[in-house]
Amino acid sequence: MKPPSIWTECFDTPDTALTVTTGLIVITGDCPILLLPGMTWPGTDALSDTLGELILPDHLRAAGGTSTRPPTPEELAAAPAHLAAQVLRTLSPAITAPYLEELTGANPERATEAALILGCSRETVGRATDRTASYPTLRSRVLAALTAGPLDADGILAALSRDGHPAPSRRSLSSNLSDLKRAGQLTSARSPRDRRQHLWSVA
Repeated sequence: MKPPSIWTECFDTPDTALTVTTGLIVITGDCPILLLPGMTWPGTDALSDTLGELILPDHLRAAGGTSTRPPTPEELAAAPAHLAAQVLRTLSPAITAPYLEELTGANPERATEAALILGCSRETVGRATDRTASYPTLRSRVLAALTAGPLDADGILAALSRDGHPAPSRRSLSSNLSDLKRAGQLTSARSPRDRRQHLWSVA
């Protein structure tokens, strides 16, 4: 007989700041975050642009019997450092290496020092550094993909899969499209062929 799942639907969303008092919570997303008793999630709006893009929080999943409370100001202030530590140790160094100084305040001059922080070999750090030295940001890739004309999200993903760099997740693309629109670099309009889709264009 299959044992019952430990998980229950959490009553909060990633937008809610909370501190776990009993049980545990997993925040799903591009980088899942584990919260044990005493650990704090500051809420999506409190994340820096970099942490928000790396984590891309989706849902909260809580173990049965989990309880939370509102965080104190001190806990909210400390939360980003705890999250950065999980991100740096969870995601691939190819993704996190460019953000090492921003997330830690340290600027390791040798690959062995960066490897200790990222929890990998110095050879892995070297490959990640070589790969990202001229690696374009996702936002610049999106803008380049749209220079030929308007595209919907599926069309942008297809274009990005052919530009020689790793294709982003749909959530990551959606987040970047929204950021570019807020910055005035993109505009969007309903597709005349499918009103559920938006066509994106360079502003």
